Amino acid sequence: RKKPRVNIATIFPGDEYEVFCSAFDPQGDKIYAATKDGKLLGFDVKGIFNLISTGCDAIPHINPSFVIQIPGNAWTWQIVVSRNGRHLVVNSTDGALRLYNTKDCWERPTEVEKPVFVFQNVVTKVKFVSCDLSGDGEYIVGGAQGSDGKYELYMWNTSTGALMDKLTGSNAELYSVAW
Repeated sequence: RKKPRVNIATIFPGDEYEVFCSAFDPQGDKIYAATKDGKLLGFDVKGIFNLISTGCDAIPHINPSFVIQIPGNAWTWQIVVSRNGRHLVVNSTDGALRLYNTKDCWERPTEVEKPVFVFQNVVTKVKFVSCDLSGDGEYIVGGAQGSDGKYELYMWNTSTGALMDKLTGSNAELYSVAW
């Protein structure tokens, strides 16, 4: 009986990209990653598996299919991909949730200079602890810890960028939100 063989690939080449968070798309075909210096990276999983399955002893580093600079070089701590795979939200330390169209990222990455919408509280610059997209990708919710100790939930429309509602909760720590 033959022993199973395990191949390991280094997805992120060297010290060029210091990745802080990543997420798969709903089909598991793509990996999105964000770096501390404000880059959004895309990796094609099929290409990675094709490279790994060659059976070679030394698998080369796998370069991203695209690299997009996030405005302001914002350090990202969360990536959420919509369940329909059309949208990608980047939650950054500068208090902004940035919405990208995934099709543009893959088909025209050099033309993606800014996100489709930037969601934030421009007055308080509150940082979002967590965010999520509705099942149909029509809405985004961002959860933050307000300055008065009460948590806040902001809901926006992803088609128009309009703030739909802001809900304030009790004096409780908010760690995560899910739609």
